[in-house]
Amino acid sequence: MIFVTVGTHDQGFERLVKAADELATLVEGEPVLIQTGCSDYIPIHADYFRYSDSQSINKFIQQARIVISQASAGTIIAVFLLNKPLIIIPRLRKFNENWTDHQIELASALHEQGRALAILNEQLNGQVLKEALNKVPQFSSTFDGSTSLIQALRNQLNTWEQHRNKFHIEKR
Repeated sequence: MIFVTVGTHDQGFERLVKAADELATLVEGEPVLIQTGCSDYIPIHADYFRYSDSQSINKFIQQARIVISQASAGTIIAVFLLNKPLIIIPRLRKFNENWTDHQIELASALHEQGRALAILNEQLNGQVLKEALNKVPQFSSTFDGSTSLIQALRNQLNTWEQHRNKFHIEKR
């Protein structure tokens, strides 16, 4: 199974949901499961659900051959702890998918370290995802026993959450 998750963000991620739905038509014999969140697009080729609890999400990650996700520190930590290959697509401000472009930095860093395959292409579609599926085995999202990466991700998550709360307060 290919598990695709957009997290619990309050902005949709239609680019990823549509591309993952298209991917379901391009991979034979492997189901695609999409967690769509608040995205407006409803998949027609893949199984999907909007939200679930963290235990269920971890179960889907554990069952997946590959995880495709937004560049969310929480999801990345779960994927690393469960030793699954990871393709990450950052949410972009220009498409109203996020309030900043901070996910690009995390996705790029993990890509450069060889821990995940980052897709920074704005023209996201099923074919781009299919090509990424063939490249992801060369990346190692496995947890090496060191807590430094996990702690750095948790620290970054806290920083972004504080920034997000500040942003939303200022926005009102």
